[in-house]
Amino acid sequence: MTAESPLNRAITACARCRGRKTKCDRNFPSCGSCSKAGVICEALDPATGRNIPRSYVAHLEEQIAELQQRNQELREAAATASPRQPRGDGSDAGSATDSSNQQLSFAKMMFTAVSTTGQVNSLETPLRQTVVPAQLPSYDEMMRLRHIYFNHSNPQVPILTYDGFDQYMRVVYQGAGGGVSGMSLGNHSGHDSSAAMADSAEQARATRYFIHIVAAIALGKDPSNEYASQHHAAALNYLPLVFAGPRLSSLTAVLLLSLYAMQRQSSPGVWYTLGIASRLITDLELQSFVPTPEDDGAEIRRLFWSWYVLDRQVCTYLSRPTSIADNVIHCPMPADLEPTQLAFCQLRVLQSEIQRILHHADTLPRVWPTLEAWRGDMQIRLDAWEASRPRTSEQGGSEFDPLFITLNYHQTVLLLQGFSANLPPNPLVMLPAARACLHIYRDLWQADAVNFIWLAVHNTFVAGSSFCYGLLYMPGHQLLGEVLAQLDEVTEVTRTMLEGMCVRCPATADVLAQFDGIAAEVRRKAISRDEHHQQQQQRRAASAATIDLSPRFANSMLLRTPSAGTSPRRMLVNDTSANPYHQQNNSTGPPSRDSLDIDFNDLINGHGTKALWADFFAGSNDLMWGQAPGQSTSAAPTPAPHHTQQGS
Repeated sequence: MTAESPLNRAITACARCRGRKTKCDRNFPSCGSCSKAGVICEALDPATGRNIPRSYVAHLEEQIAELQQRNQELREAAATASPRQPRGDGSDAGSATDSSNQQLSFAKMMFTAVSTTGQVNSLETPLRQTVVPAQLPSYDEMMRLRHIYFNHSNPQVPILTYDGFDQYMRVVYQGAGGGVSGMSLGNHSGHDSSAAMADSAEQARATRYFIHIVAAIALGKDPSNEYASQHHAAALNYLPLVFAGPRLSSLTAVLLLSLYAMQRQSSPGVWYTLGIASRLITDLELQSFVPTPEDDGAEIRRLFWSWYVLDRQVCTYLSRPTSIADNVIHCPMPADLEPTQLAFCQLRVLQSEIQRILHHADTLPRVWPTLEAWRGDMQIRLDAWEASRPRTSEQGGSEFDPLFITLNYHQTVLLLQGFSANLPPNPLVMLPAARACLHIYRDLWQADAVNFIWLAVHNTFVAGSSFCYGLLYMPGHQLLGEVLAQLDEVTEVTRTMLEGMCVRCPATADVLAQFDGIAAEVRRKAISRDEHHQQQQQRRAASAATIDLSPRFANSMLLRTPSAGTSPRRMLVNDTSANPYHQQNNSTGPPSRDSLDIDFNDLINGHGTKALWADFFAGSNDLMWGQAPGQSTSAAPTPAPHHTQQGS
């Protein structure tokens, strides 16, 4: 045996032994010294110059072999998949002559996007999947996660039913040797895709997708739980098998992906998966489904309204157009919804109308003569919904916290009575709603109950900035001390929330910087307004001191008759010149930057929520909150294009 060269010994000796200048026995995968010390045995990689575990190459070889085997299993399963059934049984929208090669196009489209590389937008474009998939949880653990899902996630978006999911549990855990003898399965009515998949032997493995994705959603309630991402990765491995089955099962799978993406950044993103679900619904024409005595379409109606809740929630908060307009939707709500589920469906309908008419300037129905009349009627309908919604967990039919329902009510009031491009705000209603949103979010955050982090950041920012600007729109003269006290209170709550969210979502730091700028500008305007008011008071006092108060002059003033149509002007309470609400509506155009008022329309048209969320998810560092003080509105800069950045 030839002796090894000194260079070979230097390379193959582990890093710890070389650093300690001791002899290394170079055992694999760990030398004796590292094994005795209980540390990872690392060696120098000659290609990169970095220290890597000595078992790194063997680990990669095992991973490649496992992935090749899994890829072969998926190919065999796809090749033996039966053709899709015609749409007449509710399982497919294509013709009965579609071949198995054609039915794989949807899965190919999905996974082609999942493998996209480069700089991407985490909200819209999927990221590359790099997480190691998790193993199938034990039966007892899955029952615990099932309880979490159906009591905390399903009440908001009723994608699954107990009976349908228990079918998946029976197929998976009986086949895996788990004890499921005690599981009670209910009767299934209508077109239940879970039963259809369970009856097909070639789709038995596809049911593992639903086990893993429900586990991921349940574990995702805890933002620090890393196993949620692993179960999400495991679910994606079984997704092609689901797509090879009934189309309603494919829709269920995509909706569950969207629900998971609402909780945390994932691949595919929520905007992308909702787009896929919208196309599936349009292809199946679920929006036009009408129940019949022979078929009430329980699953169709439940899946459609689950999509509606998700779509309206995302589009409302991001101020984006909806995928399917309300005027073409004829599918009725499911008849078997729990009170909490029904309340969320009804609220999303109201939010969709507010967003469409008030913020997107859709045509006003003729039943209302003016936009103000419509807003008054909408507030009545919203209050009626609030009076009828469940107020306790027992009334809601689950363990879901009704505080989230209260939060959604105040957010909807803020959407209706707050700032928009078509109606002036109602600060007397807007400010209490904004303060309630902030306090509820603070309580939920302290209880570690905030799950949809990006929605929480958005809603906190909108509530805080709306309250700050709303202080300047209050009618009448407000004492400076009261205005600054309210401003400081809301600023402290908002900053505390956004600072805490920076840990879980680093992009929140940009949102916090924007809010700090808003709060500082509102404070400056409030002080400037008060100084202006004090100067007016001093001028009035000086003018009164120079008036001739002799009896002759007083008698002449008493005998003077005011001209027709004139009335004394009350400067303190009804002085419209000091009220930005009236100035904005009585003037021929928006107030200038040099005036005393802040024009909130700049925040909406190009510098507000739309631009903010493009920046929030894309990671752009562009300054998006308009000009410096004193700059004319006619010279407002055009927002620069936003560049995407992976991981924001």
